[in-house]
Amino acid sequence: MTYEFPFSGVLIGSGTLTRTRPIGQLYDCIDDPFAPCCDCFPPDGQIMYFITGDVFTHQINFAADSLTVYNFDGTVIGDFNSWINGNVITVSVDDLDDDIDCFYFSIEFRGERFCFDFGLKRHGTKELDYCYGGDCGIGTITIESAYTTTDCLGNQYGSGIYSNKRRFLAEVEFISNVEEATLIDDTRISSKVYSQFQVRILQPLKQNSRLLSEFVEVIMRGAMKGSSREGDPNIVIDNGFPVEGIFCTDFIDGLSRSYDSQRDWYPVFTVRQLECDSNLSCN
Repeated sequence: MTYEFPFSGVLIGSGTLTRTRPIGQLYDCIDDPFAPCCDCFPPDGQIMYFITGDVFTHQINFAADSLTVYNFDGTVIGDFNSWINGNVITVSVDDLDDDIDCFYFSIEFRGERFCFDFGLKRHGTKELDYCYGGDCGIGTITIESAYTTTDCLGNQYGSGIYSNKRRFLAEVEFISNVEEATLIDDTRISSKVYSQFQVRILQPLKQNSRLLSEFVEVIMRGAMKGSSREGDPNIVIDNGFPVEGIFCTDFIDGLSRSYDSQRDWYPVFTVRQLECDSNLSCN
């Protein structure tokens, strides 16, 4: 991204010309979401998952002129310029034919073509008579958070257009109930009961991918959508096990890597949600 800033006109003794920039524009996108375009999607490329009804948005630093969708073998599916909304790309998978299971896309701007650094793969199960690679029988989750203005990758919130929701191949496990009680003179005056869940991402997140940056630096550091608090993502589990959704009140440990293959990340983390408080007010 290139910004043009007016000169402040301030000269100091060394003869250096100083420029000033608004503090809000210190949030500059430092991670490039694009990768070199090639004839087909690379077999080791970063994958995002989708199911019917999914809509994903991506912010870029300009308004694209056109958008083209491809099969993984590089054949053109079609142009979907309706996905362009200013500098936001809105991927609505229901606009594609039902038999499209894998795709990637590029945009054109001023005669130059840019390919996004990920491909999208339909999540399949054995029950649906199709599956891909090692994802058979493994569920997916979406994780979404919100910011009052701008996140650390430069994405602008508040317009109702952009969302950082992403779908991951993952497993969620209920760990325990934890009670936090307040006692005065050995008398319980208030109590909160939390349910704790461990989330394991079971797809590789490439070390240099935009998806990993979004997950670590943005999604898991934002606020639960609709909440005034910072740090609480909202998790929706597609198969409803062990719960349908987790309205996180806490993200209670750091992101660790369960194992490493060629520098890929498989994050593991623990969250909890409030179940009941001292007034028996429960989710």
